[in-house]
Amino acid sequence: MHRRKVITATLAAAFVATTALAAPAQAAEADVDNGTITGRVVTPVGRPAAGIKVTVDDVSIARPFTTTTAADGRYSIEVPAGDSYVVSFTNGHLQQYSPRALSYEQAKVYTVREGRTLRVSERLFKPATLTGRLTDENGAAVAGASVDFVNTENAFGLRVTTDANGYYRFDKLAPGSVKVQFHAADGRQQWAHQAASYEEADVATLELGRVTTVSDSLLAP
Repeated sequence: MHRRKVITATLAAAFVATTALAAPAQAAEADVDNGTITGRVVTPVGRPAAGIKVTVDDVSIARPFTTTTAADGRYSIEVPAGDSYVVSFTNGHLQQYSPRALSYEQAKVYTVREGRTLRVSERLFKPATLTGRLTDENGAAVAGASVDFVNTENAFGLRVTTDANGYYRFDKLAPGSVKVQFHAADGRQQWAHQAASYEEADVATLELGRVTTVSDSLLAP
């Protein structure tokens, strides 16, 4: 009886040990179905770009994988192998696609092989900037006014508030055509320049690496 118990205990221990060894092997085998996309993102002048959102889109099923670059500008994303992907990088409100394209249609399609690492690095474009100053009918600064811009092509918009000297600023923007609207604290609102409606407003052009200035004076009440 004692010998039977010893044999039973030995077999049980062997089963547990075999199971413990098999589990990591199964996990490793499952990981082989994946591949890795990695790379380094740098600023327009070649310095590491930290905090940049990296998106890897599976073009066949519209499934995104995302991460953020580290302090040294590097990133790594594990994705299912065998599929095709488009890689994009978002800096503020400017999204660009690898390699250095501004639209999804211009992006390169990458295929990730099983168990392999694909390197996709990128140099960022210098974004556009929109700034200006709002004054009243007497030329005095209008502080605390809301300033909106609307992209005339895709209706994308943002809002900021003028500072104590009437200045406003939008940073890290994509290129495009925009119209600017002002809302003063006293209820007056208008589009640049001194226009009553969106249709009458002037169009400002945002360009990569350039600062566009749109200032205006409020119409008298």
